[in-house]
Amino acid sequence: MAVVTLATGEKAQQECMLLLFTLEQYTRPLPIVYIFTDSVTAVGLKAKAHYKGDLRIRETMNAYTGLDRKKMEKMPGVKYPNMFSDYTCEKIGAMRTAFKETAGGVWFLDADICLFGPLPHVPISAEVALSPHLIREGDEARFGRFNAGFMWFGKESLFDVWETASYSSRFFEQAALEDVAAVAGAAAYEFPIQNNFGWWRMWQSEEGSSFIQGQFGYNRNAGHIGLTYAGKPLGSVHTHWAEKEDYYISNFNKFILDKLSKLGKHGPYLEFMHALRQVVPKVRV
Repeated sequence: MAVVTLATGEKAQQECMLLLFTLEQYTRPLPIVYIFTDSVTAVGLKAKAHYKGDLRIRETMNAYTGLDRKKMEKMPGVKYPNMFSDYTCEKIGAMRTAFKETAGGVWFLDADICLFGPLPHVPISAEVALSPHLIREGDEARFGRFNAGFMWFGKESLFDVWETASYSSRFFEQAALEDVAAVAGAAAYEFPIQNNFGWWRMWQSEEGSSFIQGQFGYNRNAGHIGLTYAGKPLGSVHTHWAEKEDYYISNFNKFILDKLSKLGKHGPYLEFMHALRQVVPKVRV
């Protein structure tokens, strides 16, 4: 099994370290992890990122050194309309590389994914597995049906579909995943809501944030952190833990951390918080 991520810049480096920790905490056997990065970020990753499995750092992202999303969206792209589109579509080539080298299905996880349990099961019949946003219809029309930070590809030709659709996508590489799902048809699997749970599901849902928050609960059985959603283990969250300025992200973080704090001396929670404080020292619970 292979997991691919992109990480450029210090913040992404820190988030990637937490991703590695949670992969190591819950995933057996340990997957091969590919980090596609730039040479500057690679220095920090090689010095600070600890992973007991096979870690493959590829310095292919030097074109994006020192650039954040705001800057890239204002810059013309090489292949796509702007530099940020070029950046996000690096996922396609990165996953292709891992697919060829490992001869099997490949996961892509954004660097700001934290696993709270094992990676979810993908049916043997699936050619691709995608994470639906599960947000309001109007927001989905803008941002796409699927989130491009959590996915699995098991058929190499679908990378070509994704790349071609990205040239005319209404929202970077993300909305183009709808074309991938359409081509895969019945072989496209959608991950349950407990996976890749991001702030958008809380603040952009049809049901409203109060309903969403009311679905969280606890189960301290072995194998996951102990938090549940709709009665099932919460498998992963997708968030920038160090974010302070964005209202929606910072308040999502506060909610999740408050819920987690009720776990008290539960081992998996304590291990996670120790790792989180190494990345975000000033995190408050």
